[in-house]
Order: sequence, then structure tokens, then C-alpha cells
Amino acid sequence: MIQFTNASHKFKNGTVGLANIDLEIDAGEFLYIVGESGAGKSTLTKLLIRELKATSGTIRVDNVDLAKISKRKLPYYRRKIGFVFQNFRLLSDRSAYENVAFSCECIGLPRREVVKRTKEALNFVGLADRKNHYPRELSGGEQQRVAIARAIVNKPQIVIADEPTGNLDPNHGEEILRLFEAINANGTTVIMATHDELLVDKHPHRVITLSGGHIIRDSMNGGYYLDVPDEN
Repeated sequence: MIQFTNASHKFKNGTVGLANIDLEIDAGEFLYIVGESGAGKSTLTKLLIRELKATSGTIRVDNVDLAKISKRKLPYYRRKIGFVFQNFRLLSDRSAYENVAFSCECIGLPRREVVKRTKEALNFVGLADRKNHYPRELSGGEQQRVAIARAIVNKPQIVIADEPTGNLDPNHGEEILRLFEAINANGTTVIMATHDELLVDKHPHRVITLSGGHIIRDSMNGGYYLDVPDEN
């Protein structure tokens, strides 16, 4: 369970990232976060990985108040979360296999477990035959699949994706969305910030629409624009 209670974040320059958000996300949900640039999507995801702290209100994950997690315990909290970036953020001097394995090595898993998990993750995203290729040798869609494998290799409870199809053509975007649905089908909570109207409409899941740091719509019926309140 993820719970935002009257949560806000104001940046040091006075810009409001989120304002008085009340939101509950159940374990195992698939949730889109949509809205124009500057609406608060990235702020929300950064609050969940504790890259930012709420300046007021509370954010709890599994009943843990994120504001009270010490620096020492923060890495352990982040193991619950896999994060997928729009621009992939792969290590250019490491192969697909090494990029994924690195996430396991960082938490000190035994070598045998690193190998097992890395192979499983690359098989899941359909890249077992590309494991020895470097990022420069992979297409954009393949690089994003490596990034997804890296995000899921440690079996997180939550996967957060920030515009994961933003740099991809529609066909590759469709492939990536289906991967996230498969991850969700295995019981993982998936939270995707996106501008991709076509994918949101084609693959209906719960949609949260942000505007100016406020939630203006929370629809279980899906659809990018469906049920947005009339501002006139």
C-alpha cells in the first residue's frame, strides 16, 4: 500500500511540485500518471524513491513514513523499488548482461544468485540472445528492455517508470507497455508516468491526472482524457 496524505513538495525557489495530494495505491495495481510537462509527475515519482522529501503531509509505503527513513536505511528501502528512466541510463562500457548483473552485485548477492537472476531477467524481456551486446549496439527498444530487466532483477515490490516509451516509436512503445503489464501480472505494483495518449487509451488501467501539482482526476476506467473535469 502506498499512501499520500495531504502531501506537498515545494522547491527552494518557491515552485510547487505537488500540492496537498491525497492518494492511495494498492499493492498490485497498475497506475498511469498523466499530465502536461510541469504538472508534478516527476516530483511524485521522486518522492516515492525518496530522492525528494515531502515538505508537508506524509507519504507512507507499507506503513513506513518515508520522511523518517534514515540515510543508513534508505538503500534498503530502495531495494523495494525498480526505476525505469526515459533515457535508459545504461552503463556504456558494460554489456547488457553486465548492466543487469550490476544491480545484483550492488546489494551483495552471491555470484550464483547474480547469474541466476540476471539470466531470468534478460529472458523475461526477450534479450537472452543480446546479452553480450553493449548499449551502442542495441536499438532504443532493446536498451529500454535492458533497463527494465535491470529494474526487476532484484524482484522489487514496486516498479516506477518515468516516460519509458517517450523515446521510442509506437511499435516499440507497445512492446514495452506489454512488458510492464506482464510485470504487473506477476503481482508487482506498476506506476508509469507518461504522455503517451495512444498507449493509455489502448491499454486501460487506473489513471491519475495531475495539473499544477494537484490531482484533477482519478479514474479507474482508463483513458487519457476521459472524465477530465470541465474547466469552463
